[in-house]
Amino acid sequence: MSFAKLVPQNTLNRRLSLMITIRKANIGDLKPIQNLSYKLFRNDEGRISNLVMDWSQGPEGEKYFTDRIENRGVCFVAEDDGEVVGYITGEVKKDISWRSVHISELENIFIEEKYRHQSIGRRLFEELKNWSKENGAQKMTVSPSIPNTSAIEFYKSVGFEPYSLELEMEIE
Repeated sequence: MSFAKLVPQNTLNRRLSLMITIRKANIGDLKPIQNLSYKLFRNDEGRISNLVMDWSQGPEGEKYFTDRIENRGVCFVAEDDGEVVGYITGEVKKDISWRSVHISELENIFIEEKYRHQSIGRRLFEELKNWSKENGAQKMTVSPSIPNTSAIEFYKSVGFEPYSLELEMEIE
Protein backbone atom coordinates (compact mmCIF):
# COMPACT_ATOMS: atom_id res chain seq x y z
CA MET A 1 0.00 0.00 0.00
CA SER A 2 1.42 3.39 -0.95
CA PHE A 3 1.86 6.32 1.38
CA ALA A 4 -0.52 8.34 -0.81
CA LYS A 5 -3.32 5.85 -0.13
CA LEU A 6 -2.81 6.03 3.64
CA VAL A 7 -2.79 9.81 3.93
CA PRO A 8 -5.62 12.05 2.73
CA GLN A 9 -4.62 13.91 -0.46
CA ASN A 10 -4.82 17.41 1.10
CA THR A 11 -2.53 16.28 3.95
CA LEU A 12 -0.09 14.70 1.48
CA ASN A 13 -0.05 17.89 -0.63
CA ARG A 14 0.61 20.00 2.47
CA ARG A 15 3.55 17.76 3.45
CA LEU A 16 5.00 17.87 -0.08
CA SER A 17 4.64 21.66 -0.15
CA LEU A 18 6.60 21.95 3.11
CA MET A 19 9.56 20.19 1.47
CA ILE A 20 9.71 22.85 -1.26
CA THR A 21 12.09 25.76 -0.66
CA ILE A 22 11.02 29.22 -1.79
CA ARG A 23 13.91 31.60 -2.31
CA LYS A 24 15.01 34.60 -4.33
CA ALA A 25 16.41 33.50 -7.69
CA ASN A 26 20.07 33.89 -8.57
CA ILE A 27 21.73 34.00 -11.98
CA GLY A 28 22.43 30.26 -11.75
CA ASP A 29 18.65 29.74 -11.96
CA LEU A 30 18.37 31.57 -15.30
CA LYS A 31 18.21 28.52 -17.60
CA PRO A 32 15.73 26.55 -15.45
CA ILE A 33 13.51 29.67 -15.22
CA GLN A 34 13.70 30.15 -18.99
CA ASN A 35 12.73 26.50 -19.48
CA LEU A 36 9.75 26.88 -17.14
CA SER A 37 8.73 30.06 -18.95
CA TYR A 38 8.82 28.14 -22.22
CA LYS A 39 6.43 25.62 -20.65
CA LEU A 40 4.20 28.53 -19.60
CA PHE A 41 4.14 29.70 -23.22
CA ARG A 42 3.32 26.16 -24.38
CA ASN A 43 0.52 26.08 -21.82
CA ASP A 44 -0.87 29.41 -23.12
CA GLU A 45 -0.33 28.63 -26.81
CA GLY A 46 -3.98 27.81 -27.49
CA ARG A 47 -5.29 30.69 -25.39
CA ILE A 48 -3.18 33.62 -26.60
CA SER A 49 -2.71 34.29 -30.29
CA ASN A 50 0.59 35.34 -31.83
CA LEU A 51 2.84 34.17 -28.99
CA VAL A 52 6.53 34.13 -29.85
CA MET A 53 7.11 30.61 -28.60
CA ASP A 54 10.90 30.85 -28.31
CA TRP A 55 10.86 34.27 -26.57
CA SER A 56 11.92 32.77 -23.22
CA GLN A 57 14.98 31.13 -24.77
CA GLY A 58 15.97 34.11 -26.94
CA PRO A 59 17.93 37.27 -26.12
CA GLU A 60 14.85 39.27 -25.04
CA GLY A 61 13.70 36.55 -22.64
CA GLU A 62 17.21 36.16 -21.26
CA LYS A 63 17.46 39.93 -20.73
CA TYR A 64 14.02 40.07 -19.06
CA PHE A 65 14.78 37.27 -16.58
CA THR A 66 18.32 38.55 -15.92
CA ASP A 67 16.81 41.97 -15.12
CA ARG A 68 14.32 40.40 -12.71
CA ILE A 69 17.06 38.35 -11.04
CA GLU A 70 19.77 41.02 -10.80
CA ASN A 71 18.41 44.51 -11.40
CA ARG A 72 14.80 45.58 -11.84
CA GLY A 73 12.02 43.75 -10.11
CA VAL A 74 12.32 40.32 -8.59
CA CYS A 75 12.13 36.61 -9.31
CA PHE A 76 11.48 33.93 -6.71
CA VAL A 77 11.83 30.20 -7.34
CA ALA A 78 10.35 27.09 -5.79
CA GLU A 79 12.97 24.40 -5.42
CA ASP A 80 12.62 20.69 -4.71
CA ASP A 81 15.88 18.98 -3.78
CA GLY A 82 17.94 21.39 -5.90
CA GLU A 83 15.55 21.41 -8.89
CA VAL A 84 13.67 24.61 -9.79
CA VAL A 85 10.02 23.54 -10.14
CA GLY A 86 8.31 26.93 -10.21
CA TYR A 87 8.90 30.65 -10.38
CA ILE A 88 7.21 34.01 -10.07
CA THR A 89 8.34 37.41 -11.37
CA GLY A 90 7.20 40.92 -10.60
CA GLU A 91 8.12 44.56 -10.48
CA VAL A 92 6.98 47.67 -8.65
CA LYS A 93 5.85 50.15 -11.28
CA LYS A 94 6.61 53.54 -9.74
CA ASP A 95 6.11 55.53 -12.94
CA ILE A 96 2.32 55.25 -13.26
CA SER A 97 1.56 58.96 -13.01
CA TRP A 98 -2.21 58.63 -13.36
CA ARG A 99 -2.52 56.59 -10.13
CA SER A 100 -1.71 57.95 -6.67
CA VAL A 101 -0.27 54.64 -5.42
CA HIS A 102 2.74 52.51 -6.28
CA ILE A 103 1.62 49.33 -8.00
CA SER A 104 3.41 46.02 -8.16
CA GLU A 105 2.71 43.76 -11.11
CA LEU A 106 2.74 40.00 -10.87
CA GLU A 107 4.20 39.47 -14.33
CA ASN A 108 4.24 35.70 -14.57
CA ILE A 109 4.11 32.54 -12.52
CA PHE A 110 4.51 28.91 -13.46
CA ILE A 111 4.60 25.69 -11.45
CA GLU A 112 5.50 22.31 -12.95
CA GLU A 113 2.34 20.25 -13.46
CA LYS A 114 3.14 17.58 -10.86
CA TYR A 115 3.74 20.26 -8.20
CA ARG A 116 0.44 22.09 -8.66
CA HIS A 117 -2.30 22.13 -6.00
CA GLN A 118 0.27 21.94 -3.20
CA SER A 119 0.18 25.62 -2.14
CA ILE A 120 3.47 26.33 -3.92
CA GLY A 121 1.89 29.05 -6.07
CA ARG A 122 0.39 30.61 -2.97
CA ARG A 123 3.79 30.55 -1.22
CA LEU A 124 5.50 32.13 -4.25
CA PHE A 125 2.75 34.75 -4.38
CA GLU A 126 3.19 35.58 -0.67
CA GLU A 127 6.93 36.12 -1.23
CA LEU A 128 6.19 38.49 -4.11
CA LYS A 129 3.53 40.30 -2.10
CA ASN A 130 5.92 40.77 0.85
CA TRP A 131 8.71 41.95 -1.47
CA SER A 132 6.28 44.37 -3.15
CA LYS A 133 5.24 45.87 0.18
CA GLU A 134 8.89 46.22 1.26
CA ASN A 135 9.53 48.06 -2.01
CA GLY A 136 6.76 50.61 -1.57
CA ALA A 137 3.82 49.06 -3.40
CA GLN A 138 0.33 49.57 -2.00
CA LYS A 139 -1.48 47.55 -4.68
CA MET A 140 -0.73 44.63 -6.98
CA THR A 141 -2.04 43.82 -10.44
CA VAL A 142 -2.00 40.76 -12.66
CA SER A 143 -3.28 40.38 -16.23
CA PRO A 144 -4.26 36.79 -16.99
CA SER A 145 -5.74 35.86 -20.33
CA ILE A 146 -9.53 35.45 -20.13
CA PRO A 147 -9.51 31.78 -21.26
CA ASN A 148 -7.07 30.85 -18.47
CA THR A 149 -9.82 30.20 -15.94
CA SER A 150 -7.65 28.16 -13.57
CA ALA A 151 -5.17 31.06 -13.25
CA ILE A 152 -8.01 33.53 -12.72
CA GLU A 153 -9.45 31.34 -9.95
CA PHE A 154 -6.01 31.11 -8.33
CA TYR A 155 -5.59 34.91 -8.45
CA LYS A 156 -9.04 35.42 -6.92
CA SER A 157 -8.19 32.89 -4.18
CA VAL A 158 -5.18 34.98 -3.09
CA GLY A 159 -7.18 38.22 -3.02
CA PHE A 160 -7.23 39.74 -6.50
CA GLU A 161 -10.52 41.26 -7.64
CA PRO A 162 -11.59 42.29 -11.15
CA TYR A 163 -10.45 45.86 -11.85
CA SER A 164 -10.18 46.51 -15.58
CA LEU A 165 -10.68 44.75 -18.87
CA GLU A 166 -8.31 44.95 -21.82
CA LEU A 167 -9.81 44.32 -25.24
CA GLU A 168 -7.94 43.29 -28.39
CA MET A 169 -8.84 42.98 -32.06
CA GLU A 170 -7.18 42.00 -35.31
CA ILE A 171 -6.58 44.83 -37.77
CA GLU A 172 -7.08 43.53 -41.24
